[in-house]
Amino acid sequence: MFQMGTQRFPDEATQAGENGAGGMVDTPRIGPVMWFLLLLLAVPPGVLAAARRAMGEAGPSVALIVVFFLPFFVMLLVLPRRYRLDGSALTIEGLFYRKRIPVEKIRAVRRAGLWPALTRLGSVYCSDPSKALEVQVEGGGSVIISPSEPEEFAKRVMALSGGGGSHAAPAKRDA
Repeated sequence: MFQMGTQRFPDEATQAGENGAGGMVDTPRIGPVMWFLLLLLAVPPGVLAAARRAMGEAGPSVALIVVFFLPFFVMLLVLPRRYRLDGSALTIEGLFYRKRIPVEKIRAVRRAGLWPALTRLGSVYCSDPSKALEVQVEGGGSVIISPSEPEEFAKRVMALSGGGGSHAAPAKRDA
């Protein structure tokens, strides 16, 4: 039985609870900043639709309105659905993707500020910038995630990866 939202998945012990040796499953929430950005993406097509209604056939075309709505729907589709942490990997699961990061490749986990959580390429997996964690991996790369309990998630990631780096350092405001 597959249910969306905060319901249990059939393979979970609990929603944000244990999942094997020190693991956990976390369902991220969309934070207020992300909702604001989504709203901003919905405003231009709304204005175009209102203009079309007011101006009739002389207004913007339906195709133009659809094109402006696409970023809104694409953004909703690519947001992460779950973060799964087990003894071997941190897995980021979305509707159309699954990114697996082996725990032995994780070098550090620390809080990320609002600016990096919104602008870095690796922030595509972040749905709530106020709870952003930067997961630094071997080779100099990083991904930014936003588990519902960042400090607890960071501690568990570092415990599984051998504790070779920092975890949940105080949040940086901008950088």
